[in-house]
Amino acid sequence: MTGKFKKLTIIATTSALILAIVVAIKITHDEKKPLSNSKTGFYEKFLQSPCSPTNQATIFDNEQEVQQARAQKNWAKLIESSQKRLRGVCGLSNYNKSLWYLYAEGLIRSGEKALALELLNGLDKFQLMDWNELMCTRRENEVITQFLRSTDGAQTDLAKTFNSLTQPQVQSTETSLAIPESEVIPSFCSGEYCSLENWSLSQDRHPTSQPVLLYKEPKSKVVVGRVSRPGQKVKVQSSEGHIHPVAIRVLYPKDYQAYEDHELPAQTSSTPKCPEASNQFEVGSTVYRLQYQSEGFCVFSYNGTKISAESTGIQDQCPTPGPQCWGVFIDPKQSKESQHWWVELETEDGTHGWTDQVNEFNHNGQAHE
Repeated sequence: MTGKFKKLTIIATTSALILAIVVAIKITHDEKKPLSNSKTGFYEKFLQSPCSPTNQATIFDNEQEVQQARAQKNWAKLIESSQKRLRGVCGLSNYNKSLWYLYAEGLIRSGEKALALELLNGLDKFQLMDWNELMCTRRENEVITQFLRSTDGAQTDLAKTFNSLTQPQVQSTETSLAIPESEVIPSFCSGEYCSLENWSLSQDRHPTSQPVLLYKEPKSKVVVGRVSRPGQKVKVQSSEGHIHPVAIRVLYPKDYQAYEDHELPAQTSSTPKCPEASNQFEVGSTVYRLQYQSEGFCVFSYNGTKISAESTGIQDQCPTPGPQCWGVFIDPKQSKESQHWWVELETEDGTHGWTDQVNEFNHNGQAHE
């Protein structure tokens, strides 16, 4: 009996070893085989199982697993739970594309970049790559877009398609002609709480500060007076905003809104837009920054129409376009100041003169910002 038992043990061990080798060979083969042209082949490649619908309760449990794995940064579990849920919802459909993005995120974060790229190519092949969604700011999408811009994915056709949406495009003749001219705005006052009444030289000026010079007219070099005593009161007789448009190339979708009574320009292309945004600058277009409004917002000229948008996020260079860097100055050597504010002041002794040193004064008891 002992000899027979040893023999059976050897046979069983050998069979298990052979089975393990066969499974390992199959897995290796599956990883290396090219992506199938069919959805069935896609499932076999990435879900290791055919579609197997489950009830709603199970689907809800699987969703919790996915979100928990992501919150815990357990990327292996994120991949596994995404696979499980995708099998349960028979997920090659637009409704489930966010699950596939989470699956791809898990692969990218766990270092399986080649497999992630193959997965994304498959989604593109079956028309599940939503470029509109990928251009927006949801965190899982940012992981994928950063991957497509990285050296691991930048040379692929998929990345080239994505990058073509985020690179500056040649503008149409109609848009190129909509270049605003420099202008002078009378009664100009910059800032939310700006007032042209009750101005005085700031009390916070350093005692050694140079006096504020008053000139004969805006841009003149002829000095006609000066204001030097902290707290000295002056009257604003006139005010002008000299606006010099600064050209900016849009590299990432940016929201804008109406400015006063101006109508909003229509979108003129199918450039991806975030679904929550009603109006956005087109990627590749040129906008012109005009005057400052308040709280980081400026007036821009877009396709010949004045609109309002947040001005933060404009840089000299933008290696990775996104919400924090949505535009670049077309000519970094050009002055980035689009407005120059001049005020005509009357001093206590009746002297009249112009100055652009508006930041040296308080108005209505507040320092000008």
